[in-house]
Order: sequence, then structure tokens, then C-alpha cells
Amino acid sequence: KIEFVTEGLLLYQLTKSPQKLSNYNCIIIDEAHERNKETDLLLALLRRYLNDRPPNVPKFKLVVMSATIDPTEFSNYFGGCPIVDCPGKVHPVEEFYCPPAANACTDNNVKGM
Repeated sequence: KIEFVTEGLLLYQLTKSPQKLSNYNCIIIDEAHERNKETDLLLALLRRYLNDRPPNVPKFKLVVMSATIDPTEFSNYFGGCPIVDCPGKVHPVEEFYCPPAANACTDNNVKGM
């Protein structure tokens, strides 16, 4: 079973019921460089869980992903965990915007519905 949740929802679940972590085999934190209070607190709770869980608890994996942050900081924070580097190419991104007249036509069509 795969469950997609925001860091806020996961944090809420874990603060209300810490034993819920035992329901997960793996948690993936994506875009870890987008730091906020919820993500920082969630990472602190997950670190405590990894350090304090009894040895008889099945293996639990935490994957922290970011394309732009220094992975050494996270590795050190989590006790020297391995760093997996996945090199890739940066592709150009093109942005296209509708001209203002097209937006006005769309707005009028929507209003007429």
C-alpha cells in the first residue's frame, strides 16, 4: 500500500498517534530543501524514531530527497547514513502565457455558461 500525504498531515498523524509509524516500512521526504517548520519537526521526529526504536522492529527506511541541498548535512543529522547520488541533466524549461485577449475571451465564455 502506498499512501501520499503532505508533511503537515503526516506530522499531525504522528503527534496524535506516534505508534502509527510502525504502519510504515518507508517514508520519503521529497524537496527537503524547501525548509519549513513542519518538515523540520517531522525530520526531528523521524530521527528520534530511528534512534529509539527497539531492535525487534522491522527495518524502516527513511529517504530524504533534494536536488539542490548539500546531502552531507542530512547524512550527518541522521548519524552518517549513506548518500545516494543520482546524477541527471538539467533540461531547459519554457514558460508560455496566454495573451491578455485570450484570457478575456475565456473569462467571458465561462461567465456565459
